[in-house]
Amino acid sequence: MILPFILATAAAAATDESLELARQALADGLPQVAVYTLETQSLPSEAHHILLGRALVLSGRPADATKVLEPLAAKSPEAAFWLGQALAAENRPEEALPHYIAASAPESPVRNEATLGAALLRARLGRPAEALETLAQVESWPTGALRNRALVERATLELAGSDTTGALRSLDAMQNPSDAEAMRRQFVRAQAMAASGDAAAAAALFAEVRPLNAGMAVDSIIGRADALRASGELSAAEVLLEDFIATHENLPGLGRVFEALDRVYSAVPNASTAELRRWTDAPEPSQRKSYALFYRAKREAAQNRGELARRLLGILIRTAPDHPLAPIASVELASARIQAGEFAEALEVLPPPGTEATADFLRGIALAGLDRAAEAIVAFRAASSDPEISEPALYNAALCAVRSGQPDHPVIAELRTRFPESPRLARLRFHEALDVARSNPRQAAMRLEALIEQAGPREASVAALALAELRFLDGNFQAARESLRQVATDVSPDRQAALNVFLADTGDPAATDAAIAAAQQFVKDFPDSPAEPDVRMKWGELLFRKGDFAAARLQFESLARRTAGTPLEETALFLAGQSASKLLSADALDDALLLFEEVAALNGSLAQRARLEQAILQSARGRTAEAVVILDRVVSAADSPEIRFAALIEKGKTLYLSGTPQGLEDAIAAWRMIATDPEASPDWRNQAWSRIGTAHEKLGRTDAALAAFYEVIRPGRDENPGLLWFYKAGFDAGRLLESAQRWEEAVRVYEMIAAVEGPRAAEARARINKIRLENFLWDGD
Repeated sequence: MILPFILATAAAAATDESLELARQALADGLPQVAVYTLETQSLPSEAHHILLGRALVLSGRPADATKVLEPLAAKSPEAAFWLGQALAAENRPEEALPHYIAASAPESPVRNEATLGAALLRARLGRPAEALETLAQVESWPTGALRNRALVERATLELAGSDTTGALRSLDAMQNPSDAEAMRRQFVRAQAMAASGDAAAAAALFAEVRPLNAGMAVDSIIGRADALRASGELSAAEVLLEDFIATHENLPGLGRVFEALDRVYSAVPNASTAELRRWTDAPEPSQRKSYALFYRAKREAAQNRGELARRLLGILIRTAPDHPLAPIASVELASARIQAGEFAEALEVLPPPGTEATADFLRGIALAGLDRAAEAIVAFRAASSDPEISEPALYNAALCAVRSGQPDHPVIAELRTRFPESPRLARLRFHEALDVARSNPRQAAMRLEALIEQAGPREASVAALALAELRFLDGNFQAARESLRQVATDVSPDRQAALNVFLADTGDPAATDAAIAAAQQFVKDFPDSPAEPDVRMKWGELLFRKGDFAAARLQFESLARRTAGTPLEETALFLAGQSASKLLSADALDDALLLFEEVAALNGSLAQRARLEQAILQSARGRTAEAVVILDRVVSAADSPEIRFAALIEKGKTLYLSGTPQGLEDAIAAWRMIATDPEASPDWRNQAWSRIGTAHEKLGRTDAALAAFYEVIRPGRDENPGLLWFYKAGFDAGRLLESAQRWEEAVRVYEMIAAVEGPRAAEARARINKIRLENFLWDGD
């Protein structure tokens, strides 16, 4: 029975490790990593499922969280709370509320969190009085962030209910607020001043707000601008909004800032469109440019420059068809074209039939203008589904019927039935009379006479005029070189000359030719010197560094043949092989393989390294299978962990370069053997995890890639991590998160990088500052 006990103990240890890693990832602000860690482990415990549900909610997957948490909600208040969070995020507030209520029971470990959630949900459901009642005892909560947040939320609710005094009292009840909490309080206090009509105080308070996020930034700038506008400071409001827009070209909520700017422009006689022009003329696309096109068109139209307005709207529709304002721009452009009599052009920009009632109404007008009455009637009847325009839509449909000679069309009866008191009925009778006049002047005259008696003054006058016409017509080695110079005073001439060769190599590429000339002169002057092999080796090294691989190979191979049977032979052969491999010609590569084979046959300290080089060459030639066979032999025969790990890295690289999904999976498996090996040093392990992350990314598995990168950068992982792979993994993870616009998580990754001082820590801090500034993320919130 010992074996089952050992297996059970191992499984429990794996469970605890996975749960701890997931908790750490959540604490580090990386819920996607926590989700991946938990989803890839078979952990049946309740704690696992609750933690997974929580991570799923925080990573933006509420539907998946709901499935995980529903079976546990009845027996765990924590599960019930997170289920409520998931359902609320799914926009299922009525279903979420009972779970918040259950989680707010007196003995619940998340009682106050659930109480706040229930209050916010009740407010969302349009039940503000119940929401305020739910938060009535907030002052009795323990002092801390949750209490302060609840007080801010209560103040917001009170403010929405026009209870400015209550809102200010709730804000004053906050205790020891953090900087972020104090800023939320300042923001709501500014809103309260605005609501109470003290525009000057509101503007001053809004000016001191440091936004915690993009939404708050937008609300603050709009609140301040509105307060300035209410104080009559229109120029200050205009400059404030224009400066904000100028520095935030793609900020969420930018459209609301443009709306506020438009309100200011509307209050300024002959407002300048200079800033709008500058933004619309920007060469790169942006949300700012698109919004500017729309609002500039609106300004131009108001200043009677209709043709320019239509051109601007057309540019918006063509360059940003998915922009929130594109549908409205389409309708505006169509309306402008209709007013200009461009009916066919109006039809070209309208959205498909049935998309929006106003568009259908305009379609009807354009079709009618093209004398396509039957299609116009269909469009007007579709537009009549909107109660706000149903009467004029049906009237126009009926009018089209009358003008096309269909006096008995059902739409006429529909208009009369739905709107029997409509004043448009008299106008319709007038047009019916005109239609009759085409064929029966006498009957038309009779209808016009009756209309004159029954219609209002305007219609009667038009009818009378028509009757009159009818009647008328009818018609970075300094220390090493210093040490060599110190021992170079009492030696033989050949030794002195040899030392001069090494001293000539300063490491500066510009001194390489002088060092090569010194080596060449030494071999010529002292061919039998004991130091000749060492100098020749140095000569080859210099040639290799210079890039003269053919000459380097000649020196190394010549040295190997002259020192056969000595320890120097193996090294020289190995370096000759490396030089040959750099030549890249097919013959040179074949020679390199043979030279490495000679090294391997010597069975010395470089034998396995030679096999590795052979594998790398085979891989470079596209012979993946041959390379993998060689690497597997090295792995199984490796006499040191370092060689084994090097072979596994090369095996993974070879498989990765195959580019196939299976090749990538096999590469991950090879690298994982290093990542999970307790003998692996931090450098080897971090290289493996970093490469694993890259492979997962190539396979489209972003969460798996982030989890692998996190294994390299997570706090406490290594006391002194190798910086090469640490930085690679960290910046790759940050890049992935930025691409997904997960700004807060990207900041957390860059903070982990910046916490380890090194050559790229400043770069990480710069990324943090840039993201925070562009997205209004509060430091330490």
